[in-house]
Amino acid sequence: MNVRTEGGDQAMASPRHRLRALIEWISAKSVVLYDRPLMALTVVLLGAIALVDLALLIRAVSGASASHAALYPVDK
Repeated sequence: MNVRTEGGDQAMASPRHRLRALIEWISAKSVVLYDRPLMALTVVLLGAIALVDLALLIRAVSGASASHAALYPVDK
């Protein structure tokens, strides 16, 4: 699944844009889900991988976690 930005390039898209693209991609595949169980499992697994990727991206954008800050202190 390729996510394109407004300019048409495949640079880093916003999390909202990536989530919208993921939902549209899963919706486009929903017709196949009724006829082919293996394809349904594939779509569900790829959707789960994409959601985890999106969650990690949001976590990285929102800042380091407390455990990360404890392990890697920043000198100011």
